Amino acid sequence: MLNFIFPSSFIEDVKIERVSENSSLRIQDNYSGRNSSRAFRPVTKYIVLHTTECSSDQSSLNGVRPKGKCNYLVRKDGLVYRIIDKNKISTHAGVSVWDGVYGLNENAIGIEVVGSYLKPITYAQKVALKELIRQLQSIYNLDDTKVVTHSMVAYSKPNKYHSVPVRGRKRCGSQFAGSELRSQLGLSNTFAYDPDMKAGRVKYQADPYLNRLYTGSAAWTKGSSIKVKTEDDHIEADGFREIPKDGKTAWAIAGVENNISTTIYFFPDGRVETGNNLDKSQLESLPTGTKVLVGYIYGGKIKKGRTAYKVVGRKWNYPSTFYRKPDGTILSGDGVSEKEIPSGSIVFFQKWSS
Repeated sequence: MLNFIFPSSFIEDVKIERVSENSSLRIQDNYSGRNSSRAFRPVTKYIVLHTTECSSDQSSLNGVRPKGKCNYLVRKDGLVYRIIDKNKISTHAGVSVWDGVYGLNENAIGIEVVGSYLKPITYAQKVALKELIRQLQSIYNLDDTKVVTHSMVAYSKPNKYHSVPVRGRKRCGSQFAGSELRSQLGLSNTFAYDPDMKAGRVKYQADPYLNRLYTGSAAWTKGSSIKVKTEDDHIEADGFREIPKDGKTAWAIAGVENNISTTIYFFPDGRVETGNNLDKSQLESLPTGTKVLVGYIYGGKIKKGRTAYKVVGRKWNYPSTFYRKPDGTILSGDGVSEKEIPSGSIVFFQKWSS
């Protein structure tokens, strides 16, 4: 049993949630401005552990709080901040799938731990994280197999590096898959294989470093050809890619998915087209500034009697749902009311369901 005693000066103005006579969690509200408008998760299937890849508490807080990128942040001294209500969606997982569940923002609690995947977390962080995980597992009835890492669930959609979906997009939180640290956190299991690679939902692990997450998965590796990033990608929460910043052609942006109905192109002149409506020459010569959504459904126009909720259901105000207003500007479902979505706006939402 890990025990840690904090000086009383550390807990001034901090709400304590006591769980037994021998255990306490120092936790404080530090909510994002987006917390009040965030949608509630329809279900909680996982806890996803991250590292901030920032060296200080303040830089980590500055990175996650403004846009509500996690539910909890664990500082180096063990103090835990609530960033987004535990029952609401935070934008921590981005492009993700685990055991057939896509878009883990909508299915999982995100916990960011200040530090790097390359360095051990502090003793105080271990104590706090162990208790936080224990409480959340109890609240949501999650066993140890449901506590995963961002490095396990993140994947790359087809893009200029790969024509098929692959693992290897993130190393963040990878140490939380190791047996020694998991044991210290009260988690009994490690993982033998990646269920999505086994099922063919992602084709291979593009980053050999991340093979250490599993016991016996070397056969899934296919070199280190992916451009691995350990900090947040500039593509927010499965959002827009742009020509030529993210690739010069449709194939470079979306790979084999470039010419299907769930890849959507926003042209600089205001046109919006799905990939199946564009011919090969158009897809190979997209104008500079064309923006692309991969893995989205074109939901059509919002109008009287056809509200956002009627089109999208509960996803109408998810951070990953987008509205193109008649003037060409883009709204995220995050933080808008239905009344703020003008008639004639076109809605786009992710094709998978939670």
